[in-house]
Amino acid sequence: MKKTNKIIYLFFLLFPVFCFAQETVEPIKFKANKVIYYFKKGKEKTICKGNAKIWRSDFFLQANKIEIYGKENNISKAYNNVKIISYKDSTIITGGYAEYNNETSYAKVFKNPILTVTNEKLTIHSGIMENFIKENRAVAIGNVVIEQTNYTAYCEKGVYYRDKQLIELTGNPVVYYEDNIFKSEKIIVYIKKKNIKLYGRVYAKLISDWTGSYGEETKNWTFKKNV
Repeated sequence: MKKTNKIIYLFFLLFPVFCFAQETVEPIKFKANKVIYYFKKGKEKTICKGNAKIWRSDFFLQANKIEIYGKENNISKAYNNVKIISYKDSTIITGGYAEYNNETSYAKVFKNPILTVTNEKLTIHSGIMENFIKENRAVAIGNVVIEQTNYTAYCEKGVYYRDKQLIELTGNPVVYYEDNIFKSEKIIVYIKKKNIKLYGRVYAKLISDWTGSYGEETKNWTFKKNV
């Protein structure tokens, strides 16, 4: 009986550790030409004006003005000349206004956002740009225009996967690659492989240096540039 009690006691001692352990959130750092603090309990706010910056080990945000909310500084709003840099790669997002949640590692950029991958000479324009920092994923929504050397693409939604080096296009996507045209319900462009996959109703106009093949298992057409 004493042995059983010891087991039960040990279980309850360890149980909270397994149930309530949470991932540690790296706090942001900030600086600006002028910093104003408001300490009212429950309404804590920091206003950074003039060359305002916030950052942590994998993320950097710069703007003319940044407002930081909460006791833990987890919510931020950035105004005018917004620039976001993801340190894991060469991704830069610019725009006129941005909201950032440090707890979820999520940023949303408005007012003509542009994503630029400098080492790939890739730019993505859209109405709204979402940046999922830890997931290495960016989502462009509304009137999306994607430009890279030799091709231009249009769609309503484009998802850029940094690790996989591909862009998924949906919402009436069309790709103009040199003199060739590709249309379908969904298009995946492989940035470095010069490969394009088309899903659904497919239209392709091939002028030069491209071949296509149909995959029975994946139900898509793959078009590859001959090199």
